[in-house]
Amino acid sequence: MIDRGLQVAGEAKRSEHWPKVEKDFKEAHPECAACGMRGELNVHHIFPFHEIIAAGRPDLELDPRNLITLCVNPEYDCHCEIGHLGNFSSYNVRVLEDCKKYGKLKKVEIEANPDWLLERNVRPSGHFNGALDRGIFLSKIIQVFGKDPQVDLHGDVLGK
Repeated sequence: MIDRGLQVAGEAKRSEHWPKVEKDFKEAHPECAACGMRGELNVHHIFPFHEIIAAGRPDLELDPRNLITLCVNPEYDCHCEIGHLGNFSSYNVRVLEDCKKYGKLKKVEIEANPDWLLERNVRPSGHFNGALDRGIFLSKIIQVFGKDPQVDLHGDVLGK
């Protein structure tokens, strides 16, 4: 499977522990969080791994709270349509809400949905445009995950 995250990541590199974390997460969450489909799945980062690394939070690449399983089945393609708002160079911080909102719709139905079209038109670029973007992004991360890492850089839960 193509690693779309690496395609847009620029200088960022995946953790050597990512393959194990990805495999374990997929085993624990064996169906698409949006449509419920099994097979043809992708473990998607809610906040993109290259952006969290740039924001100084590499722990979130491996943190299960930042992961969601989405299908890559051509008929639904929840990974692209819901996870990236139709463009792998972007991301969708509302992916959890949008899984509920669009989850049972096929790709063509999602792309025709007026609410989705509005979201798509204001989607993030996928790359920081200076310190302000990085600061806004980091404040969103702190809002969702707090300031302190919950997993180490091996993907192991801290404080166990």
